[in-house]
Amino acid sequence: MLRDTGAVEPPRYPVGTWKADPTHSEIAFSIRQLAGTVRGRFTDYDITLVTREDPTRSSVTASIDLMSIDTGNARRDKHLRTADLAGAARFPTMSYHSVGISRSDGRWTVDGELTLKGVTCRMPLAMEPADSDPDSDPDSDSDSDSDSAGNFARFSARAQLHRRDFGIGIPMDVGGIVVSGKISVSLTVHAVLQE
Repeated sequence: MLRDTGAVEPPRYPVGTWKADPTHSEIAFSIRQLAGTVRGRFTDYDITLVTREDPTRSSVTASIDLMSIDTGNARRDKHLRTADLAGAARFPTMSYHSVGISRSDGRWTVDGELTLKGVTCRMPLAMEPADSDPDSDPDSDSDSDSDSAGNFARFSARAQLHRRDFGIGIPMDVGGIVVSGKISVSLTVHAVLQE
Protein backbone atom coordinates (compact mmCIF):
# COMPACT_ATOMS: atom_id res chain seq x y z
CA MET A 1 0.00 0.00 0.00
CA LEU A 2 2.09 2.95 1.27
CA ARG A 3 5.62 3.24 2.50
CA ASP A 4 6.47 5.31 5.57
CA THR A 5 9.69 7.12 4.69
CA GLY A 6 10.29 8.30 8.26
CA ALA A 7 10.24 11.78 9.70
CA VAL A 8 11.91 14.13 12.12
CA GLU A 9 10.53 15.68 15.25
CA PRO A 10 8.40 18.75 14.45
CA PRO A 11 8.37 21.98 16.47
CA ARG A 12 5.89 22.23 19.36
CA TYR A 13 2.91 24.41 18.53
CA PRO A 14 0.23 25.97 20.74
CA VAL A 15 -2.82 23.83 21.45
CA GLY A 16 -5.74 24.72 19.20
CA THR A 17 -7.38 24.42 15.80
CA TRP A 18 -5.42 25.43 12.71
CA LYS A 19 -6.46 26.05 9.11
CA ALA A 20 -4.13 25.78 6.12
CA ASP A 21 -3.59 29.03 4.25
CA PRO A 22 -3.88 28.05 0.55
CA THR A 23 -1.82 31.09 -0.44
CA HIS A 24 1.27 29.58 1.19
CA SER A 25 0.42 25.86 1.14
CA GLU A 26 0.62 23.22 -1.56
CA ILE A 27 -0.64 19.69 -2.18
CA ALA A 28 1.44 18.27 -5.00
CA PHE A 29 1.89 14.92 -6.68
CA SER A 30 4.15 13.27 -9.24
CA ILE A 31 4.05 10.08 -11.25
CA ARG A 32 6.78 8.65 -13.43
CA GLN A 33 6.19 7.46 -16.96
CA LEU A 34 8.45 6.42 -19.81
CA ALA A 35 8.46 9.91 -21.32
CA GLY A 36 9.33 11.58 -18.02
CA THR A 37 7.71 12.62 -14.76
CA VAL A 38 4.28 14.26 -14.68
CA ARG A 39 3.93 16.75 -11.83
CA GLY A 40 0.78 18.46 -10.64
CA ARG A 41 -1.03 20.01 -7.73
CA PHE A 42 -4.49 20.69 -6.35
CA THR A 43 -5.49 24.33 -6.01
CA ASP A 44 -8.75 24.01 -4.02
CA TYR A 45 -8.71 22.24 -0.65
CA ASP A 46 -9.43 22.60 3.05
CA ILE A 47 -7.02 21.32 5.70
CA THR A 48 -7.71 21.45 9.44
CA LEU A 49 -5.25 20.51 12.16
CA VAL A 50 -6.06 20.16 15.84
CA THR A 51 -3.02 20.22 18.13
CA ARG A 52 -3.07 18.80 21.66
CA GLU A 53 -0.75 18.94 24.67
CA ASP A 54 0.07 15.33 23.84
CA PRO A 55 1.18 15.47 20.17
CA THR A 56 0.07 11.88 19.60
CA ARG A 57 -3.52 12.98 20.23
CA SER A 58 -3.40 15.70 17.58
CA SER A 59 -5.33 15.20 14.34
CA VAL A 60 -5.58 16.33 10.73
CA THR A 61 -8.41 16.28 8.20
CA ALA A 62 -8.40 17.37 4.58
CA SER A 63 -10.91 17.75 1.77
CA ILE A 64 -9.57 18.20 -1.76
CA ASP A 65 -11.55 19.27 -4.83
CA LEU A 66 -10.54 16.91 -7.65
CA MET A 67 -11.73 19.39 -10.27
CA SER A 68 -8.91 21.67 -9.13
CA ILE A 69 -6.20 19.35 -10.44
CA ASP A 70 -3.53 21.34 -12.30
CA THR A 71 -0.60 19.85 -14.21
CA GLY A 72 -0.04 22.89 -16.41
CA ASN A 73 -1.72 21.17 -19.36
CA ALA A 74 -5.47 21.78 -19.75
CA ARG A 75 -6.02 18.77 -22.04
CA ARG A 76 -4.24 16.42 -19.64
CA ASP A 77 -6.10 17.88 -16.66
CA LYS A 78 -9.44 17.20 -18.37
CA HIS A 79 -8.36 13.60 -19.02
CA LEU A 80 -7.25 13.13 -15.41
CA ARG A 81 -10.70 14.17 -14.17
CA THR A 82 -12.50 11.46 -16.19
CA ALA A 83 -14.28 8.45 -14.69
CA ASP A 84 -11.45 6.03 -15.51
CA LEU A 85 -8.93 8.16 -13.63
CA ALA A 86 -9.86 10.58 -10.82
CA GLY A 87 -13.62 10.16 -11.40
CA ALA A 88 -14.23 13.79 -10.44
CA ALA A 89 -17.79 13.95 -11.83
CA ARG A 90 -19.08 11.15 -9.58
CA PHE A 91 -16.63 11.62 -6.71
CA PRO A 92 -15.73 15.34 -6.75
CA THR A 93 -13.89 15.27 -3.43
CA MET A 94 -10.91 13.34 -2.14
CA SER A 95 -10.70 13.25 1.66
CA TYR A 96 -8.15 12.39 4.31
CA HIS A 97 -8.39 11.95 8.06
CA SER A 98 -5.84 10.86 10.61
CA VAL A 99 -6.44 7.90 12.89
CA GLY A 100 -3.35 8.41 15.03
CA ILE A 101 0.08 9.99 15.29
CA SER A 102 3.08 7.89 16.20
CA ARG A 103 6.73 8.47 17.02
CA SER A 104 9.59 6.04 16.55
CA ASP A 105 13.31 6.81 16.91
CA GLY A 106 12.60 10.55 16.88
CA ARG A 107 10.54 10.24 13.69
CA TRP A 108 6.89 11.23 13.46
CA THR A 109 4.23 9.67 11.26
CA VAL A 110 0.61 10.68 10.82
CA ASP A 111 -1.36 7.46 10.38
CA GLY A 112 -4.44 8.17 8.28
CA GLU A 113 -6.89 7.08 5.64
CA LEU A 114 -7.40 8.50 2.16
CA THR A 115 -10.74 8.16 0.38
CA LEU A 116 -10.70 8.48 -3.41
CA LYS A 117 -13.37 7.32 -5.87
CA GLY A 118 -15.32 5.79 -2.99
CA VAL A 119 -12.35 3.63 -1.92
CA THR A 120 -10.61 4.12 1.42
CA CYS A 121 -6.98 3.04 1.97
CA ARG A 122 -4.43 3.69 4.68
CA MET A 123 -1.99 6.48 3.89
CA PRO A 124 0.67 7.35 6.49
CA LEU A 125 2.26 10.77 6.15
CA ALA A 126 5.97 10.98 6.92
CA MET A 127 6.64 14.30 8.60
CA GLU A 128 9.57 16.43 7.45
CA PRO A 129 11.33 19.45 8.99
CA ALA A 130 9.68 22.85 8.73
CA ASP A 131 11.59 24.97 6.20
CA SER A 132 11.29 28.20 8.18
CA ASP A 133 10.52 29.74 11.56
CA PRO A 134 7.11 28.42 12.67
CA ASP A 135 6.34 31.64 14.50
CA SER A 136 6.82 34.00 11.57
CA ASP A 137 4.07 35.41 9.37
CA PRO A 138 5.08 34.90 5.70
CA ASP A 139 3.33 38.15 4.75
CA SER A 140 5.12 40.21 7.36
CA ASP A 141 7.86 42.56 6.16
CA SER A 142 9.07 43.22 9.68
CA ASP A 143 11.48 41.21 11.79
CA SER A 144 10.13 42.74 14.99
CA ASP A 145 7.99 40.90 17.52
CA SER A 146 4.23 41.10 17.01
CA ASP A 147 0.99 39.95 18.63
CA SER A 148 0.72 37.31 15.89
CA ALA A 149 3.85 35.44 16.96
CA GLY A 150 3.01 31.79 17.59
CA ASN A 151 -0.13 31.93 15.43
CA PHE A 152 1.56 30.35 12.41
CA ALA A 153 2.81 26.82 11.88
CA ARG A 154 4.62 25.17 9.00
CA PHE A 155 5.17 21.53 8.24
CA SER A 156 5.89 19.27 5.31
CA ALA A 157 5.01 15.64 4.73
CA ARG A 158 5.38 12.96 2.09
CA ALA A 159 3.47 9.83 1.21
CA GLN A 160 3.13 7.28 -1.53
CA LEU A 161 0.05 5.50 -2.84
CA HIS A 162 -0.64 2.79 -5.39
CA ARG A 163 -3.04 4.06 -8.05
CA ARG A 164 -4.56 0.63 -8.70
CA ASP A 165 -5.79 0.52 -5.08
CA PHE A 166 -8.21 3.23 -6.16
CA GLY A 167 -9.11 1.79 -9.56
CA ILE A 168 -6.74 4.02 -11.51
CA GLY A 169 -5.23 1.45 -13.81
CA ILE A 170 -5.65 0.24 -17.37
CA PRO A 171 -6.59 3.52 -19.11
CA MET A 172 -3.22 5.00 -18.14
CA ASP A 173 -1.32 2.03 -19.57
CA VAL A 174 -2.76 1.73 -23.07
CA GLY A 175 -0.92 2.72 -26.21
CA GLY A 176 2.38 1.33 -25.02
CA ILE A 177 2.81 4.11 -22.45
CA VAL A 178 4.51 2.79 -19.33
CA VAL A 179 3.23 4.52 -16.22
CA SER A 180 4.43 3.86 -12.67
CA GLY A 181 1.99 2.18 -10.35
CA LYS A 182 3.02 4.57 -7.57
CA ILE A 183 2.03 8.18 -7.05
CA SER A 184 4.23 10.34 -4.85
CA VAL A 185 2.42 12.96 -2.77
CA SER A 186 3.97 15.93 -0.99
CA LEU A 187 2.38 18.51 1.27
CA THR A 188 3.71 21.87 2.33
CA VAL A 189 1.30 23.42 4.79
CA HIS A 190 1.31 26.88 6.31
CA ALA A 191 -1.40 26.83 8.97
CA VAL A 192 -2.99 29.71 10.88
CA LEU A 193 -4.26 29.33 14.44
CA GLN A 194 -7.99 30.03 14.61
CA GLU A 195 -9.32 32.40 17.26
